[in-house]
Formats: sequence, structure tokens, C-alpha cells
Amino acid sequence: MTVSTSRSTTEADNLWNQCAHAFAQWTAGDSGALDDLVALMTPVLWHVVRAYRLSEETAEDVIQTTWLAMVRRREAIIEPAAIGGWLTTTARREAWRVSKTATRAVAVEDDELAFRLPQQRSAEVAAVEIDENRQLWAAVDELPERCRRLLRIVAFENRPDYSRLAVDLGKLTGARGGSAYTLQFAHGDVALLVRAAAEEQPGDGGRLDGWLAPATAMTVRAALVTDEREWTTDVDSRGRFEFRDLPSGLFRLWLTPRDSDLRAFGTPAFEL
Repeated sequence: MTVSTSRSTTEADNLWNQCAHAFAQWTAGDSGALDDLVALMTPVLWHVVRAYRLSEETAEDVIQTTWLAMVRRREAIIEPAAIGGWLTTTARREAWRVSKTATRAVAVEDDELAFRLPQQRSAEVAAVEIDENRQLWAAVDELPERCRRLLRIVAFENRPDYSRLAVDLGKLTGARGGSAYTLQFAHGDVALLVRAAAEEQPGDGGRLDGWLAPATAMTVRAALVTDEREWTTDVDSRGRFEFRDLPSGLFRLWLTPRDSDLRAFGTPAFEL
């Protein structure tokens, strides 16, 4: 099996090398080299085209169209080593078009066919996305239990039941005791840092401490997502603000600049 595979690979490499040499000779002015290239690649193109279950006559038309496309666009094929792949790709596109329209093939530009072909991610893009997802969820796994649960629900549920979620998270809070974590948000040139501290003992209120950079005169509203309650405070000259004695639950912060030329903005929901 290994010997057979090695022999097939060597034969394919030899074919592509011969095609590259013939194409280079032809573009250099040797008209006879085109006949060599046709003789080398026509059997390959035949197998490619017939895989689309075209009739013999239609397959011949597709192959002829492929050669005509190469003659018209030879200046666009800069690297001779690419000629084998260029021909097979062009033949495959033309065969696909003809098999869908069930009409005789006519010469067309590749750009006309490209948008009809199935759009697929390249292997490189897929590999990058897989690695990014792996790193993202590895970071999520390092967060506290409540944060992990909240992020997974927001990520995978289309319309989360925030009321039920607040109750469930409240039960977890009672079981684990108090905790604190820091969140970072950005809006244009403004950076917002928020430290959320949950209650330490039953009956204690939660606390939010915020820092704006650069310090900007703003009014801040802390709105509880699960009902209509909200709390209001102002950003001081150092860019700081705080809320005390807040209940547990999901909150959003809404920041409204005093300067009417600046736009108000809000944060995503987070748990206290």
C-alpha cells in the first residue's frame, strides 16, 4: 500500500512538472509546446468533467471551453507550476455550470461562475476558529461557577428567562457566600472598569464601584434587569462612582454624559 501510494504521488508530480514546463515554453513563444500541454492534460480534464455525468459530446465542449479560457487568460497565470490546478479548477467550474443549466457550454469568464459555487471556509479559517473557541471556553472555565453558568446561558439560549435565572443564581449565592470580580467595558475612547462585590452575609447589600477613564461628568443608572428598580449616582471629578446596598441579581449600567455632544451608552447585563 505504501509503495503504491508513493508511486502514484511520484507520477502525479511528474505530470504537473511536465505541464509546467510545456506551459512555460508556450508562453515563451514555442507554439508547439501548446500541443504537448493539451496532450498531457486532456485525459485528466476528461476524468474531471465526466465525473459530472455529462454526455460525451457535452464533455468535449466543456474541455474545449477550458482550453479557450486558458488561451484568453494566459497572462493572468503567472506561475507555470499552477497551470495543472488552474485547468482542472476551470474545467470543474464549467462542468458544474453546464450540468445545472443542461445547455451547451459557452466560453465564460471565471468571475461569472465563482458566485455560483458553494461557499466554504478554508481549512486555515476553520482551524483558527476552532483554536479561538478552545481558548475562549478555557478562559470561561477558569471563572467562578456563577459567572460560567451565566455566560453559557447567554451564549446558547435565544431568550433567557432572567427571572428564573436570578432565582437560581441567588440560590448559588447563598450556598457559596460572597464574592467579587472586576469587569471592563469600552465605548469609543471611554474605558469603564466596574468591581461587583456580592453580599458577604445574608441581609447585606451588594456593591458596585466604577472608574471612568478619562474622567467624564456623567450620570450613572444601575438598573435591575428582572424588574423596574434602578439606582442613580454621578461620576465624581476623579472618574469614580459607587452604589451600595444593592440586591442580588442581573444588572445593567446606563451612563449619560452631561455634555449633550456625547452619546449615552449601556453595559451588557452582569450578575451581582
